[in-house]
Amino acid sequence: MQEDCKEELMNQYEVEETVRFIRDNRFQKVCLQFPDHLLSDSPQVVDELERRSEAEFYVLGDTAYAPCCVDVIAAQHVAADAVVHYGHACLSPSRDLPVHYVFEKKNLLHMEDLVHFLKQSSASHLVVLFESYYGHLQGLLFSHLECHIPEKTIIPVHFRKPSVTDDLESAVETNIETQSRKYTIGHLEFELDLSISTEQLQFVWLGSPSSSSYLRASLSLYPNALDCYDDSTDSWVLANGSATNTFKKRLALVSRAQKSCVFGIVVSAVATTGVLDAVERCEMLLNKFGMEWYVLNVGKPTPTKLANFPEIEVFVLIGCPESAFLDSKSYMKPILTMAELELALDSRVYYTDIGSIHDFRDTLSRSVIAKEQVLDDDNENVDKFCEEDTSNALNKSSLGRGLTAHNISSSLSATFLRHRTWNGVEEEASEENKPHSSKEGKSGIPSGYNNEGSGFS
Repeated sequence: MQEDCKEELMNQYEVEETVRFIRDNRFQKVCLQFPDHLLSDSPQVVDELERRSEAEFYVLGDTAYAPCCVDVIAAQHVAADAVVHYGHACLSPSRDLPVHYVFEKKNLLHMEDLVHFLKQSSASHLVVLFESYYGHLQGLLFSHLECHIPEKTIIPVHFRKPSVTDDLESAVETNIETQSRKYTIGHLEFELDLSISTEQLQFVWLGSPSSSSYLRASLSLYPNALDCYDDSTDSWVLANGSATNTFKKRLALVSRAQKSCVFGIVVSAVATTGVLDAVERCEMLLNKFGMEWYVLNVGKPTPTKLANFPEIEVFVLIGCPESAFLDSKSYMKPILTMAELELALDSRVYYTDIGSIHDFRDTLSRSVIAKEQVLDDDNENVDKFCEEDTSNALNKSSLGRGLTAHNISSSLSATFLRHRTWNGVEEEASEENKPHSSKEGKSGIPSGYNNEGSGFS
Protein backbone atom coordinates (compact mmCIF):
# COMPACT_ATOMS: atom_id res chain seq x y z
CA MET A 1 0.00 0.00 0.00
CA GLN A 2 2.85 2.36 0.88
CA GLU A 3 4.61 1.57 -2.39
CA ASP A 4 1.44 2.41 -4.34
CA CYS A 5 1.17 5.79 -2.60
CA LYS A 6 4.81 6.50 -3.34
CA GLU A 7 4.39 5.62 -7.01
CA GLU A 8 1.29 7.83 -7.23
CA LEU A 9 3.24 10.70 -5.68
CA MET A 10 6.10 10.18 -8.14
CA ASN A 11 3.70 10.31 -11.09
CA GLN A 12 1.58 13.17 -9.78
CA TYR A 13 4.57 15.44 -9.21
CA GLU A 14 6.73 14.11 -12.06
CA VAL A 15 9.72 13.57 -9.79
CA GLU A 16 11.90 11.85 -12.40
CA GLU A 17 11.30 14.58 -15.01
CA THR A 18 12.06 17.26 -12.41
CA VAL A 19 15.33 15.58 -11.41
CA ARG A 20 16.30 15.36 -15.07
CA PHE A 21 15.56 19.07 -15.49
CA ILE A 22 17.81 19.90 -12.52
CA ARG A 23 20.68 17.60 -13.53
CA ASP A 24 20.73 18.56 -17.20
CA ASN A 25 21.04 22.24 -16.31
CA ARG A 26 23.29 21.68 -13.27
CA PHE A 27 21.17 23.75 -10.93
CA GLN A 28 22.38 24.02 -7.33
CA LYS A 29 19.51 25.94 -5.69
CA VAL A 30 15.94 25.23 -6.75
CA CYS A 31 12.70 26.70 -5.41
CA LEU A 32 9.57 24.54 -5.38
CA GLN A 33 6.42 26.67 -5.65
CA PHE A 34 3.24 24.96 -4.42
CA PRO A 35 -0.33 26.31 -4.40
CA ASP A 36 -2.08 26.25 -1.04
CA HIS A 37 -4.08 23.08 -1.70
CA LEU A 38 -0.93 21.09 -2.61
CA LEU A 39 1.37 22.49 0.06
CA SER A 40 0.73 19.52 2.37
CA ASP A 41 2.51 17.23 -0.12
CA SER A 42 5.65 19.36 -0.24
CA PRO A 43 7.63 17.44 2.47
CA GLN A 44 7.25 14.14 0.60
CA VAL A 45 8.15 15.76 -2.73
CA VAL A 46 11.26 17.37 -1.25
CA ASP A 47 12.33 14.04 0.28
CA GLU A 48 12.06 12.26 -3.07
CA LEU A 49 13.94 15.02 -4.90
CA GLU A 50 16.74 15.15 -2.31
CA ARG A 51 17.27 11.41 -2.64
CA ARG A 52 17.81 11.74 -6.37
CA SER A 53 19.57 15.09 -6.59
CA GLU A 54 22.32 16.99 -4.79
CA ALA A 55 20.60 20.33 -5.27
CA GLU A 56 19.38 22.47 -2.38
CA PHE A 57 15.59 22.91 -2.30
CA TYR A 58 13.38 25.68 -0.92
CA VAL A 59 9.58 25.48 -0.70
CA LEU A 60 7.59 28.57 -1.67
CA GLY A 61 4.06 29.14 -0.39
CA ASP A 62 1.75 32.13 -0.06
CA THR A 63 3.04 33.76 -3.23
CA ALA A 64 3.40 37.53 -3.51
CA TYR A 65 1.22 37.60 -6.63
CA ALA A 66 -1.39 35.26 -8.14
CA PRO A 67 -0.66 31.55 -7.52
CA CYS A 68 -0.70 30.89 -11.26
CA CYS A 69 2.34 33.19 -11.66
CA VAL A 70 5.91 32.19 -10.88
CA ASP A 71 7.10 33.96 -7.72
CA VAL A 72 10.49 35.01 -9.06
CA ILE A 73 10.90 37.67 -6.37
CA ALA A 74 10.75 35.11 -3.56
CA ALA A 75 13.12 32.82 -5.46
CA GLN A 76 15.66 35.61 -5.83
CA HIS A 77 15.72 36.09 -2.06
CA VAL A 78 17.60 32.78 -1.78
CA ALA A 79 19.55 33.30 -5.04
CA ALA A 80 17.80 30.34 -6.66
CA ASP A 81 18.96 29.02 -10.04
CA ALA A 82 15.50 27.85 -11.13
CA VAL A 83 11.88 27.42 -10.05
CA VAL A 84 9.66 24.34 -10.26
CA HIS A 85 6.04 25.50 -10.40
CA TYR A 86 3.36 23.00 -9.33
CA GLY A 87 -0.34 23.19 -10.14
CA HIS A 88 -2.19 25.45 -12.55
CA ALA A 89 -0.11 28.12 -14.28
CA CYS A 90 -0.91 31.06 -16.53
CA LEU A 91 2.41 30.41 -18.34
CA SER A 92 3.43 34.05 -18.35
CA PRO A 93 7.08 33.93 -19.47
CA SER A 94 9.67 34.83 -16.84
CA ARG A 95 12.59 37.03 -17.86
CA ASP A 96 14.86 36.23 -14.90
CA LEU A 97 14.76 32.53 -14.02
CA PRO A 98 14.22 29.24 -15.89
CA VAL A 99 10.96 27.57 -14.89
CA HIS A 100 9.85 23.94 -14.99
CA TYR A 101 6.07 23.42 -14.87
CA VAL A 102 4.41 20.41 -13.23
CA PHE A 103 0.65 20.48 -13.75
CA GLU A 104 -1.84 18.87 -11.42
CA LYS A 105 -3.47 15.67 -12.70
CA LYS A 106 -7.14 14.70 -12.42
CA ASN A 107 -9.22 12.01 -14.08
CA LEU A 108 -12.45 12.40 -16.04
CA LEU A 109 -15.20 10.66 -14.08
CA HIS A 110 -18.14 11.04 -16.48
CA MET A 111 -16.76 10.54 -19.97
CA GLU A 112 -19.97 8.96 -21.26
CA ASP A 113 -22.07 11.94 -20.16
CA LEU A 114 -19.74 14.20 -22.11
CA VAL A 115 -20.10 12.03 -25.21
CA HIS A 116 -23.90 11.98 -24.85
CA PHE A 117 -24.08 15.78 -24.77
CA LEU A 118 -21.74 16.27 -27.72
CA LYS A 119 -23.76 13.82 -29.84
CA GLN A 120 -26.81 16.06 -29.45
CA SER A 121 -24.97 19.10 -30.76
CA SER A 122 -26.08 20.43 -34.15
CA ALA A 123 -22.52 21.51 -34.97
CA SER A 124 -20.47 19.40 -37.36
CA HIS A 125 -17.11 20.45 -35.90
CA LEU A 126 -16.26 20.24 -32.19
CA VAL A 127 -13.42 21.96 -30.36
CA VAL A 128 -12.97 20.50 -26.87
CA LEU A 129 -10.74 22.62 -24.62
CA PHE A 130 -9.74 21.60 -21.12
CA GLU A 131 -8.13 22.68 -17.86
CA SER A 132 -4.42 22.04 -17.41
CA TYR A 133 -5.12 19.20 -14.95
CA TYR A 134 -6.66 17.19 -17.82
CA GLY A 135 -3.57 17.63 -20.00
CA HIS A 136 -2.25 14.13 -19.29
CA LEU A 137 -5.51 12.70 -20.75
CA GLN A 138 -5.19 14.56 -24.05
CA GLY A 139 -4.56 11.52 -26.26
CA LEU A 140 -7.12 9.32 -24.51
CA LEU A 141 -9.78 12.03 -24.58
CA PHE A 142 -9.66 12.76 -28.30
CA SER A 143 -9.32 9.14 -29.39
CA HIS A 144 -12.40 8.33 -27.28
CA LEU A 145 -14.40 11.19 -28.82
CA GLU A 146 -13.43 10.24 -32.38
CA CYS A 147 -14.37 6.63 -31.72
CA HIS A 148 -17.80 7.34 -30.18
CA ILE A 149 -18.79 10.38 -32.29
CA PRO A 150 -17.64 9.42 -35.79
CA GLU A 151 -20.27 11.62 -37.46
CA LYS A 152 -18.57 14.80 -36.18
CA THR A 153 -15.15 16.26 -36.82
CA ILE A 154 -13.10 16.60 -33.64
CA ILE A 155 -10.59 19.43 -34.03
CA PRO A 156 -7.23 18.37 -32.49
CA VAL A 157 -6.26 20.47 -29.48
CA HIS A 158 -2.67 20.19 -28.32
CA PHE A 159 -1.58 20.51 -24.72
CA ARG A 160 1.59 22.57 -24.67
CA LYS A 161 3.92 22.08 -21.74
CA PRO A 162 6.59 24.77 -21.98
CA SER A 163 10.28 24.07 -21.65
CA VAL A 164 12.85 26.40 -20.14
CA THR A 165 13.13 28.55 -23.26
CA ASP A 166 9.50 28.61 -24.43
CA ASP A 167 7.68 31.93 -24.51
CA LEU A 168 3.97 31.13 -24.42
CA GLU A 169 1.38 33.85 -24.83
CA SER A 170 -2.27 34.10 -25.72
CA ALA A 171 -2.39 34.70 -29.45
CA VAL A 172 -4.52 34.30 -32.54
CA GLU A 173 -2.65 34.14 -35.84
CA THR A 174 -4.18 33.95 -39.29
CA ASN A 175 -2.24 32.14 -42.00
CA ILE A 176 -3.34 33.43 -45.40
CA GLU A 177 -1.47 30.75 -47.36
CA THR A 178 -3.09 27.79 -45.59
CA GLN A 179 -6.41 29.61 -45.06
CA SER A 180 -6.39 28.76 -41.37
CA ARG A 181 -6.31 30.48 -38.01
CA LYS A 182 -4.03 29.30 -35.22
CA TYR A 183 -5.10 29.82 -31.60
CA THR A 184 -2.73 29.72 -28.63
CA ILE A 185 -4.56 30.14 -25.32
CA GLY A 186 -2.22 29.49 -22.43
CA HIS A 187 -1.44 25.78 -22.41
CA LEU A 188 -3.73 24.99 -25.38
CA GLU A 189 -3.10 25.26 -29.09
CA PHE A 190 -5.31 24.41 -32.06
CA GLU A 191 -5.89 25.44 -35.65
CA LEU A 192 -9.17 26.14 -37.46
CA ASP A 193 -9.88 26.21 -41.17
CA LEU A 194 -11.26 29.60 -42.19
CA SER A 195 -13.85 27.87 -44.36
CA ILE A 196 -15.64 26.55 -41.25
CA SER A 197 -18.53 28.85 -40.38
CA THR A 198 -19.61 29.79 -36.87
CA GLU A 199 -22.79 27.72 -37.22
CA GLN A 200 -20.70 24.61 -37.91
CA LEU A 201 -18.56 25.07 -34.80
CA GLN A 202 -19.11 24.37 -31.14
CA PHE A 203 -16.55 25.13 -28.45
CA VAL A 204 -16.67 23.13 -25.22
CA TRP A 205 -14.64 23.65 -22.06
CA LEU A 206 -13.83 20.81 -19.63
CA GLY A 207 -13.37 22.26 -16.17
CA SER A 208 -14.89 24.69 -13.72
CA PRO A 209 -16.97 27.59 -15.11
CA SER A 210 -15.64 29.82 -12.33
CA SER A 211 -11.97 29.27 -13.10
CA SER A 212 -9.74 32.01 -14.46
CA SER A 213 -8.72 29.70 -17.32
CA TYR A 214 -12.32 29.45 -18.52
CA LEU A 215 -12.71 33.24 -18.48
CA ARG A 216 -9.45 33.64 -20.37
CA ALA A 217 -10.51 31.12 -23.01
CA SER A 218 -14.03 32.52 -23.41
CA LEU A 219 -12.65 36.02 -23.96
CA SER A 220 -10.02 34.79 -26.42
CA LEU A 221 -12.67 33.00 -28.48
CA TYR A 222 -15.15 35.89 -28.48
CA PRO A 223 -17.68 36.23 -30.12
CA ASN A 224 -17.90 32.41 -30.21
CA ALA A 225 -19.74 30.89 -27.24
CA LEU A 226 -17.81 28.53 -24.96
CA ASP A 227 -20.06 26.01 -23.19
CA CYS A 228 -18.65 24.43 -20.04
CA TYR A 229 -18.84 20.86 -18.74
CA ASP A 230 -17.86 20.52 -15.07
CA ASP A 231 -16.87 16.88 -14.61
CA SER A 232 -16.60 17.21 -10.83
CA THR A 233 -20.34 17.94 -10.56
CA ASP A 234 -21.40 16.25 -13.83
CA SER A 235 -23.19 19.42 -14.94
CA TRP A 236 -23.34 21.63 -18.03
CA VAL A 237 -23.15 25.41 -18.00
CA LEU A 238 -24.14 27.09 -21.25
CA ALA A 239 -22.32 30.28 -22.19
CA ASN A 240 -25.48 32.44 -22.51
CA GLY A 241 -23.49 35.49 -23.52
CA SER A 242 -21.25 35.57 -20.43
CA ALA A 243 -18.33 36.94 -22.45
CA THR A 244 -20.57 39.62 -23.96
CA ASN A 245 -21.71 40.69 -20.49
CA THR A 246 -18.09 40.84 -19.38
CA PHE A 247 -17.19 43.13 -22.27
CA LYS A 248 -20.17 45.39 -21.52
CA LYS A 249 -18.96 45.79 -17.95
CA ARG A 250 -15.47 46.55 -19.19
CA LEU A 251 -16.75 49.20 -21.59
CA ALA A 252 -18.58 50.85 -18.69
CA LEU A 253 -15.26 51.10 -16.85
CA VAL A 254 -13.64 52.54 -19.98
CA SER A 255 -16.35 55.21 -20.06
CA ARG A 256 -15.52 56.19 -16.47
CA ALA A 257 -11.83 56.35 -17.31
CA GLN A 258 -12.52 58.82 -20.13
CA LYS A 259 -13.56 61.36 -17.48
CA SER A 260 -10.52 60.81 -15.26
CA CYS A 261 -7.19 62.60 -15.04
CA VAL A 262 -5.18 60.83 -12.31
CA PHE A 263 -4.05 57.29 -13.12
CA GLY A 264 -2.15 54.65 -11.19
CA ILE A 265 -0.17 51.99 -13.09
CA VAL A 266 -0.27 48.89 -10.86
CA VAL A 267 2.46 46.34 -11.60
CA SER A 268 1.39 42.93 -10.28
CA ALA A 269 3.95 40.72 -12.07
CA VAL A 270 7.35 42.39 -11.88
CA ALA A 271 9.43 39.54 -13.31
CA THR A 272 7.19 38.75 -16.30
CA THR A 273 8.61 39.34 -19.76
CA GLY A 274 7.33 42.57 -21.29
CA VAL A 275 6.18 44.25 -18.06
CA LEU A 276 8.68 47.10 -18.33
CA ASP A 277 7.69 47.68 -21.96
CA ALA A 278 4.03 47.77 -20.93
CA VAL A 279 4.70 50.29 -18.16
CA GLU A 280 6.69 52.44 -20.57
CA ARG A 281 3.86 52.27 -23.10
CA CYS A 282 1.31 53.39 -20.50
CA GLU A 283 3.57 56.23 -19.40
CA MET A 284 3.93 57.46 -22.98
CA LEU A 285 0.18 57.34 -23.54
CA LEU A 286 -0.62 59.19 -20.34
CA ASN A 287 2.07 61.80 -21.01
CA LYS A 288 0.77 62.24 -24.54
CA PHE A 289 -2.70 63.10 -23.29
CA GLY A 290 -1.55 65.24 -20.37
CA MET A 291 -2.58 62.91 -17.57
CA GLU A 292 -1.19 62.65 -14.05
CA TRP A 293 0.16 59.14 -13.40
CA TYR A 294 1.98 57.09 -10.77
CA VAL A 295 3.57 53.63 -10.89
CA LEU A 296 2.65 51.35 -7.97
CA ASN A 297 4.11 47.99 -7.01
CA VAL A 298 1.89 46.61 -4.26
CA GLY A 299 2.34 42.88 -4.80
CA LYS A 300 -0.99 41.11 -5.10
CA PRO A 301 -3.63 43.85 -5.61
CA THR A 302 -6.36 43.94 -2.97
CA PRO A 303 -9.14 46.48 -2.27
CA THR A 304 -7.43 47.41 1.00
CA LYS A 305 -4.08 48.16 -0.62
CA LEU A 306 -5.48 50.26 -3.45
CA ALA A 307 -7.77 52.13 -1.06
CA ASN A 308 -4.62 53.74 0.35
CA PHE A 309 -4.51 55.88 -2.80
CA PRO A 310 -7.90 57.65 -2.82
CA GLU A 311 -6.53 60.45 -5.00
CA ILE A 312 -6.03 58.09 -7.95
CA GLU A 313 -9.17 57.99 -10.09
CA VAL A 314 -8.37 54.96 -12.29
CA PHE A 315 -5.92 52.08 -11.90
CA VAL A 316 -4.28 50.31 -14.85
CA LEU A 317 -3.29 46.73 -14.00
CA ILE A 318 -0.20 45.21 -15.64
CA GLY A 319 -0.26 41.52 -14.77
CA CYS A 320 -0.94 38.03 -16.03
CA PRO A 321 -3.93 37.53 -18.37
CA GLU A 322 -5.79 35.33 -15.88
CA SER A 323 -5.87 38.00 -13.19
CA ALA A 324 -6.39 41.00 -15.47
CA PHE A 325 -10.10 41.40 -14.71
CA LEU A 326 -10.52 42.08 -11.01
CA ASP A 327 -13.99 42.27 -9.46
CA SER A 328 -14.77 45.97 -9.84
CA LYS A 329 -17.47 45.82 -7.14
CA SER A 330 -14.83 45.16 -4.48
CA TYR A 331 -12.69 48.14 -5.43
CA MET A 332 -13.37 51.83 -4.93
CA LYS A 333 -12.00 52.85 -8.34
CA PRO A 334 -12.09 51.27 -11.84
CA ILE A 335 -9.26 48.89 -12.74
CA LEU A 336 -8.45 48.70 -16.46
CA THR A 337 -6.14 46.68 -18.65
CA MET A 338 -3.58 48.38 -20.88
CA ALA A 339 -5.77 47.89 -23.96
CA GLU A 340 -8.72 49.51 -22.20
CA LEU A 341 -6.50 52.45 -21.26
CA GLU A 342 -5.77 53.01 -24.95
CA LEU A 343 -9.46 52.79 -25.78
CA ALA A 344 -10.27 55.35 -23.09
CA LEU A 345 -7.59 57.85 -24.12
CA ASP A 346 -7.58 57.78 -27.90
CA SER A 347 -10.64 57.64 -30.15
CA ARG A 348 -8.42 56.51 -33.04
CA VAL A 349 -7.74 53.20 -31.32
CA TYR A 350 -9.75 50.12 -32.18
CA TYR A 351 -9.06 46.40 -31.92
CA THR A 352 -9.71 43.87 -34.64
CA ASP A 353 -9.36 41.11 -32.03
CA ILE A 354 -11.30 42.32 -29.01
CA GLY A 355 -10.72 39.01 -27.25
CA SER A 356 -7.07 39.90 -26.62
CA ILE A 357 -7.62 42.98 -24.45
CA HIS A 358 -6.95 41.02 -21.24
CA ASP A 359 -3.30 40.25 -22.14
CA PHE A 360 -0.90 43.19 -22.11
CA ARG A 361 1.60 41.30 -24.30
CA ASP A 362 -1.03 40.93 -27.00
CA THR A 363 -1.78 44.62 -26.63
CA LEU A 364 1.88 45.50 -27.12
CA SER A 365 2.06 43.54 -30.36
CA ARG A 366 -1.49 43.75 -31.73
CA SER A 367 -2.71 47.23 -30.91
CA VAL A 368 -3.70 49.06 -34.08
CA ILE A 369 -2.22 52.30 -32.84
CA ALA A 370 1.53 52.23 -33.48
CA LYS A 371 4.13 53.25 -30.96
CA GLU A 372 5.24 56.07 -33.25
CA GLN A 373 1.69 57.42 -33.24
CA VAL A 374 1.95 57.93 -29.49
CA LEU A 375 5.15 59.91 -30.05
CA ASP A 376 3.63 62.21 -32.69
CA ASP A 377 4.07 65.95 -32.51
CA ASP A 378 2.43 67.39 -29.41
CA ASN A 379 0.79 70.14 -31.46
CA GLU A 380 -1.88 67.87 -32.94
CA ASN A 381 -5.29 67.76 -31.31
CA VAL A 382 -5.85 65.21 -28.56
CA ASP A 383 -8.99 63.69 -27.13
CA LYS A 384 -8.67 65.12 -23.68
CA PHE A 385 -6.35 67.34 -21.74
CA CYS A 386 -6.19 67.96 -18.02
CA GLU A 387 -4.33 71.11 -17.07
CA GLU A 388 -1.78 70.57 -14.29
CA ASP A 389 -1.95 74.22 -13.30
CA THR A 390 -4.82 74.40 -10.82
CA SER A 391 -5.58 78.03 -11.63
CA ASN A 392 -6.72 77.28 -15.17
CA ALA A 393 -10.01 75.54 -15.92
CA LEU A 394 -10.23 73.76 -19.28
CA ASN A 395 -13.20 72.37 -21.12
CA LYS A 396 -12.26 70.62 -24.37
CA SER A 397 -14.53 68.41 -26.41
CA SER A 398 -13.27 64.97 -27.40
CA LEU A 399 -12.58 64.24 -31.05
CA GLY A 400 -15.01 61.74 -32.54
CA ARG A 401 -16.79 61.05 -29.27
CA GLY A 402 -18.47 64.24 -28.17
CA LEU A 403 -17.04 63.73 -24.70
CA THR A 404 -16.09 66.60 -22.45
CA ALA A 405 -13.04 66.64 -20.23
CA HIS A 406 -13.35 67.52 -16.60
CA ASN A 407 -13.81 71.16 -15.78
CA ILE A 408 -10.92 71.25 -13.38
CA SER A 409 -10.92 74.43 -11.38
CA SER A 410 -8.71 72.77 -8.82
CA SER A 411 -6.98 69.42 -9.23
CA LEU A 412 -6.65 68.97 -5.50
CA SER A 413 -6.34 65.20 -5.53
CA ALA A 414 -3.43 65.16 -7.97
CA THR A 415 -1.63 67.95 -6.12
CA PHE A 416 -2.13 66.29 -2.75
CA LEU A 417 -0.86 62.92 -3.97
CA ARG A 418 2.18 64.51 -5.58
CA HIS A 419 3.24 66.13 -2.32
CA ARG A 420 2.15 63.39 0.06
CA THR A 421 5.09 61.98 2.04
CA TRP A 422 5.58 59.80 5.09
CA ASN A 423 8.33 60.73 7.52
CA GLY A 424 7.79 57.86 9.91
CA VAL A 425 7.50 58.28 13.69
CA GLU A 426 10.52 60.56 14.02
CA GLU A 427 9.65 63.91 15.59
CA GLU A 428 11.07 67.21 14.44
CA ALA A 429 13.84 68.59 16.64
CA SER A 430 12.74 71.64 18.66
CA GLU A 431 13.31 73.21 22.05
CA GLU A 432 10.16 71.60 23.43
CA ASN A 433 11.04 68.03 22.49
CA LYS A 434 14.81 68.40 22.83
CA PRO A 435 16.21 65.22 24.44
CA HIS A 436 17.45 65.52 28.03
CA SER A 437 20.40 63.82 29.64
CA SER A 438 19.62 60.59 31.49
CA LYS A 439 19.02 60.66 35.23
CA GLU A 440 18.36 58.09 37.90
CA GLY A 441 14.77 56.98 38.15
CA LYS A 442 12.73 55.16 40.76
CA SER A 443 13.84 51.83 42.19
CA GLY A 444 12.08 49.16 44.16
CA ILE A 445 8.60 47.70 43.68
CA PRO A 446 5.29 49.50 43.03
CA SER A 447 4.00 48.87 46.55
CA GLY A 448 6.83 50.96 47.93
CA TYR A 449 9.62 52.62 45.97
CA ASN A 450 12.85 53.31 47.84
CA ASN A 451 12.44 57.09 47.72
CA GLU A 452 8.84 57.00 48.97
CA GLY A 453 7.54 56.85 52.52
CA SER A 454 5.55 53.99 54.00
CA GLY A 455 2.29 55.75 53.24
CA PHE A 456 1.22 55.77 56.93
CA SER A 457 1.45 58.83 59.13
